[in-house]
Amino acid sequence: MTPFRGRGCGVRINIDEPILLECKDKALHGAVMLNYGERGLYFESNMEPEAGTVIGVCTEQSLNDGKPASGCCAVVRWTRKLTENQSDYACGAG
Repeated sequence: MTPFRGRGCGVRINIDEPILLECKDKALHGAVMLNYGERGLYFESNMEPEAGTVIGVCTEQSLNDGKPASGCCAVVRWTRKLTENQSDYACGAG
């Protein structure tokens, strides 16, 4: 993990961690968290959550270690398509 100073967002930690997202429909969606900080996180997924969507976030490891899953809740602040030819989305939540 490498800390860096983001654009007005304080210190962010670079990370490449598989995560699971849970929305109100209780379905789990795979994603990759690429950085996080005290104000939120950035992830990429093939799911396109709308701004304002409340999501549950946990690491895949927390589900596989036999202990109760640990994670957090966040609100999606923005979503954008990564490229026109892909079905992957970049998302910011906090």
